[in-house]
Amino acid sequence: MVLSSIVGRLGLAVATAILLASCGENLSFSIGGQSPEDAAIQVIEDDLGPTLGWTLVATCDVDQPEIGDEFRCTATNDSGEIAEFVVLVGDDEVNVNTTNIIANSALQGAEAAALDLIVNSTGVEYSEGSVDCGTASIVIPASGEVDCLLTELDGSETEIYLYDINPDSGDFTLAAR
Repeated sequence: MVLSSIVGRLGLAVATAILLASCGENLSFSIGGQSPEDAAIQVIEDDLGPTLGWTLVATCDVDQPEIGDEFRCTATNDSGEIAEFVVLVGDDEVNVNTTNIIANSALQGAEAAALDLIVNSTGVEYSEGSVDCGTASIVIPASGEVDCLLTELDGSETEIYLYDINPDSGDFTLAAR
């Protein structure tokens, strides 16, 4: 049975795979006459939100940052999930980086990397697109696990998940439930 061979061979800890696309999103934004905090909120709500497919409401906890300072912001999306951001203040710009998001643009790369890892670990063949982690951007939950489905050639499904996800490098570990 294909399912038992995958679970048996994958176990709970498998090799690390590299995503084919960056997990996180980042943008630079010219401050103009705004405070760095206001500029970061504008980038998060007006630029990153639509890029991720969300409406975001952002807040930053910072008191008069200076050039070279780093501060954190959070934003609540349409589903009530909290996205986290790190902001670096430049001469006349802010760099805003996500810390717990897998952008929808990176999910296909994650799915392809997960499928490659499964095929290489088990020797079992699957159809292209057999791993499905959804199509929307994902806030990585506190558990650190992102649920996906692996569809067997016979149409049966196995729950798998990605964990130990590093949005900076794109590294993750894969396991079967």
